[in-house]
Amino acid sequence: MKKALLVICSLFFNYFVYAQNYSATEVINKSKAAYGTIQTYFDSGKVVSSFYNNSRPHSNAKYFKTSYSSNGLFNFEYYVLGQSNSLYVINQSKNLVQSWWGITNHTKSYNSINMPLAAAAGVSSLLSTLIPKLLLPSKTSQQSWLESLASPTLIGTEIINGTSCFVISGKDVLQNDIKIWIADKDFLIRRLIIDMKLTNFNVKSTYQFFPYQPTDTIETLFVFRPNRQIEL
Repeated sequence: MKKALLVICSLFFNYFVYAQNYSATEVINKSKAAYGTIQTYFDSGKVVSSFYNNSRPHSNAKYFKTSYSSNGLFNFEYYVLGQSNSLYVINQSKNLVQSWWGITNHTKSYNSINMPLAAAAGVSSLLSTLIPKLLLPSKTSQQSWLESLASPTLIGTEIINGTSCFVISGKDVLQNDIKIWIADKDFLIRRLIIDMKLTNFNVKSTYQFFPYQPTDTIETLFVFRPNRQIEL
């Protein structure tokens, strides 16, 4: 027991010393650089949004997948847990940009990827713009949320799903509280919490990101697949 305690204390001390080698701004800049120079990126994950400080507190969950290649391919999908027709797909194949939403069952074409990303931001709890804006800085018209983070502070380190992460707190342009977990090896984001203060209620959204290396052929992850429902 004593030996185990010493090991835990040693690990904590090593992580604390390691964290002190960086400032919050340096970690954020390394994260921006990692997303901006990555050749291929694939993730899956979810966001749980909790609505509180109102007469009907409740929560919902959205699941998502992102596929990105620096040679011009991009695919983003999300759906709401419990809604079989809620799937939203945004796809770019070279210069062809399309989107499809199960609720309207209609395919749209666009001149740029920025338009469908912005259109889906509201109904996707910002999912469609968070990571894509970091991966596609030249394709989106607005500054990414990571770049606009005010008063960032490195508050420690934490293991998230087996990955050691820097933990940073700050505020967005609307003074909402933000907390970010950024991996200390690849500087990719693993968790994000945004606590938004709206007029009549609050929304606390917890995002979990799971970057992975695909086992399927990469080409299949960029195929535009409209006209389908989520199996519940």
